[in-house]
Amino acid sequence: MTGPAPFSTHGITLEDGTAVKRFRTNVDGDERRLYGDEPRREWRALDLLARYAPGLAPKPIRADLDADSPLIAMSQVPGEPLGMHPVTKAQEDAIAGALSRLHHAIPAPVLATVEPAPGSPQLLPGRIRDMARACDPGSLDPLPRQAYRAALAWLDRGQAHRPASAAGPPVFAQGDPNLANHLWDGRCVRLVDFEASGRGDRATELADFVEHVTVWAHAGIDAEAFLDRFELHPGERQQVTQLRRLFAAFWVMRLQPGGSAHRRNPPGTFERQAARLLGLLGSA
Repeated sequence: MTGPAPFSTHGITLEDGTAVKRFRTNVDGDERRLYGDEPRREWRALDLLARYAPGLAPKPIRADLDADSPLIAMSQVPGEPLGMHPVTKAQEDAIAGALSRLHHAIPAPVLATVEPAPGSPQLLPGRIRDMARACDPGSLDPLPRQAYRAALAWLDRGQAHRPASAAGPPVFAQGDPNLANHLWDGRCVRLVDFEASGRGDRATELADFVEHVTVWAHAGIDAEAFLDRFELHPGERQQVTQLRRLFAAFWVMRLQPGGSAHRRNPPGTFERQAARLLGLLGSA
């Protein structure tokens, strides 16, 4: 099977052990255009993590946040991005450890001063419907067409907004679970790309992670086994289950012909995503 195509909305140059990230002001099809001031979010995250979780992310060096093409200079960290091939058990262990450390690194009084992460799942139903309008369901094969219609019917029943009985404490959220943001050096995982970071909740972060196409389709990470690595209370478990359906529906629309992720993934990914959503909705 052809591998996934790497994709980036920012340019990186390496200069004597320093990585310089230049933000592109206009990127066609980039959903993160909704997220606000990405350079300042990234700079704030690097500063916080350098203080409270040293070694987990690059060290901030300098920034020009008000330039026409804002830039951030940070330390170059070792490792190769994951998400292009199936992961090993050691890599999966390291991913879970890095995420857990990230979520709990920032002390609660400091985290309370951090603005919320912009990628709220409350925005997804509207975005799913917007993407659905760009596709003719009659042109789809039977399985994707069934998933397309099931996603919209599920949203129309209002089930995507069913609240959990209880939510967990706030965590520091990366807001971008693409496995290319996880660098493996043969021993541990470091995290990069914090443009969508902020204060969030663990259920959203984990549901977004396990349903990201790089995680389950490319890396072969089993969602239930991965979630079992975290001590989720029943309310969080309920919330994760609900959010997984929402993120899976979002990916169906992104992977449909003409969708923003359709050409960046191997043939057959859309069909696999359709089957995954139908399986998740079958337990709704």
